[in-house]
Amino acid sequence: MFIRFFLFFFLAYLYCHSCIANQRLAPELKDQTTVTGATGANILYSIQKSRLEENGTWIRERYYSIQINDLIAARDYGRINVSFNHYYANAEIDFANVLNSKGELKAVQPDAIQIKALSGTNFYDEKSEMVFSLPEVEPGSIIEFQFRTETKKVAIDTVYSDLSTPHWFQRRAADNGWRADPVVNYQYQLTTPSSIEMKHQLFGGLNVAPKSTVSKQYSVKSWTVKNIDGVAIEDFMPPFSEVYLAIKSSNTKDWQKVDSWFWKKVEGKLGSTAELEKVIKQLKSVENGNDITKIRAVYEYLENNVRYISAHLGRGGYDPHSPNETLHNGYGDCKDQTTLALALLKGLGVEAYPVLVQTPASGKSDTGLVDVFFDHVMVWIPATSEHQEIWMDSTGDRALFPGVSKYLSGQPAFIVDGAGGELRNIEQKDTENTGHIDLVYRVIGSQIIAEVSVSHSGIFEEFTRNWWQRSTNRNTELKQLLSTIFEDNGQYSLTAEVNNADNIFNPVEIVARFSFDELDDPEELIRLGASASQLLSFFGANRGMQTPESRINRYINPYNITLSMNVRFEAPENRVTAVVASAEGAGKGYFLIEQEGFYDASDYVVKVKYTRPKLDLSVKEYENFYNSTVKIPELGGWVVALQFDKVRNEEEVLEDVKRAHGDNSFVYLLGLARYQINIGEFNRALKPAEKAVKMDSNSAEAWYTLGVVQGFSGDLEESEKSFEKAKRLGYEF
Repeated sequence: MFIRFFLFFFLAYLYCHSCIANQRLAPELKDQTTVTGATGANILYSIQKSRLEENGTWIRERYYSIQINDLIAARDYGRINVSFNHYYANAEIDFANVLNSKGELKAVQPDAIQIKALSGTNFYDEKSEMVFSLPEVEPGSIIEFQFRTETKKVAIDTVYSDLSTPHWFQRRAADNGWRADPVVNYQYQLTTPSSIEMKHQLFGGLNVAPKSTVSKQYSVKSWTVKNIDGVAIEDFMPPFSEVYLAIKSSNTKDWQKVDSWFWKKVEGKLGSTAELEKVIKQLKSVENGNDITKIRAVYEYLENNVRYISAHLGRGGYDPHSPNETLHNGYGDCKDQTTLALALLKGLGVEAYPVLVQTPASGKSDTGLVDVFFDHVMVWIPATSEHQEIWMDSTGDRALFPGVSKYLSGQPAFIVDGAGGELRNIEQKDTENTGHIDLVYRVIGSQIIAEVSVSHSGIFEEFTRNWWQRSTNRNTELKQLLSTIFEDNGQYSLTAEVNNADNIFNPVEIVARFSFDELDDPEELIRLGASASQLLSFFGANRGMQTPESRINRYINPYNITLSMNVRFEAPENRVTAVVASAEGAGKGYFLIEQEGFYDASDYVVKVKYTRPKLDLSVKEYENFYNSTVKIPELGGWVVALQFDKVRNEEEVLEDVKRAHGDNSFVYLLGLARYQINIGEFNRALKPAEKAVKMDSNSAEAWYTLGVVQGFSGDLEESEKSFEKAKRLGYEF
């Protein structure tokens, strides 16, 4: 997702106003066949020209030629998508061709080019795509395309910025990720009016001085780089500025220009109106409450009365509609809802300001040079003696009040106040990401029941809420999720429900009841279990980890998580609990697993806890993290037996045998071994069982008892030998 939105914002720079001749930027395609590269695909030429006009509009041209070396690359490059913002820009393709493996030049067909808006139901934004497919893209062919974008409307007339990267980010076939292949020749030319001084910043280790030409009217800077490595696009990788080569240009480092620009769009729309006063009157019940009460009231009003219709800036660029319009329409995008919220809070006497935010979907930009890279707007409320600062986002229904997604923590944000503003990273004080399972085993009559309650916070709560609200197949998916606790082989019936998914003030919870098949024999031994693997599988903490041998980039996971599970094995009146197997904890530096079990009256309780901090790992460290993670199942699980309470009777019988035959007699030692087995003390049962066999090596019962002890102690090979001996002596299994 990061690459998709980065590509959009990179190409969104490409808007301009006036037309220039469609001059070919690169050599003819047939003259590029002498340029060779590695396997897969290679960008033979990446040529980019950006021209800023005196009136603040941009002309941008881009040319790419790509050598296709294998079938995978041919499939991936079968369709080209050029994203742009249709509110601010026009886009046009100059030409697109393919030189096939036979040396024939084929042009794109007119009906293979389409421009489409990326809006959908309840989702308005201003992104469009120019999409086209070339014929005969196959191994041995070379494709090329050149396009241009022209400014339709200037977003901010005091900030001029441009971004260029040698890479072409290509969506893989079937939307299976992205690729950024090696670049053989990269040329970037930036032309700006001589009256505008541009500052430049290079990223990704790029260290190339530009060639400069200055005339009375224009300043031209040109960068040329050869043989640039491709970039592996992976999950949890470092930010763009560290990994990808790029050149960013801007005329300023002064963020006050952004503050002045956006404050003018909002300030004039915060005045009192009859419509606003009507709503504020509805909220008068909180007039005498504290600020938190008022903020909650405004948040709840927006959630219940103003439908959110856009996930990103849309419907008029950065200009919000007036609060009256939003109230009348009953819907609004992020900037509309923010402006309405600010007006309502102002009416209730709460100080608040708009804040421009860059969401993780569009990356995490370097802020050294000014650039309007923000794709979201929400509310910031400064700290007072009553409360800490509050970031409030009324547009999302996937996060609890005050609505700010935990995924926004650490993202760049700019607080707009009309007095210069403040550039910040979003800081949330309660960023705990937790998941907890309460599991209770009960025996009712001849049936085993397992009752499960799941609670969440942070990213786990948001994910569950969003999934339950959005899914069209959620009941089936809920059963699949719960099958990570007990694999569904038809041995149980399940009832389950999700609570609070539409409650903006209480966390989502999942409640389930597993009713297992009735026991064939009401007196049979019941064995029940629990493990760390159940916990981790349910919350998907390490699902889909990339294999270490394929990892290229540092692994950066910014989310600290804590997962826990409490399991209670309830003993009914006619049974007692006995621990058959226990599990160990583990601390590998990258995570910590703590496990403990203890008796609580007649019940047995197991507690499992998994904690993992934020991670920033080298490739080698990631390998160690991966290897220690995949070994978690080797820690084993807990097995607790529920057996009929014959212990007290056995103790009395055993004492009688001891008095009659002595504590070193065969009959007493055999009885003692059985008794220790029944109460789960297998290590203590081993010694009397071995003594009994030595005293009477022809006793089939003694050999069988020894085999049972050895089996429970983990010595399976010796256990099998003892069982074989018992069988030869006539013991019937």
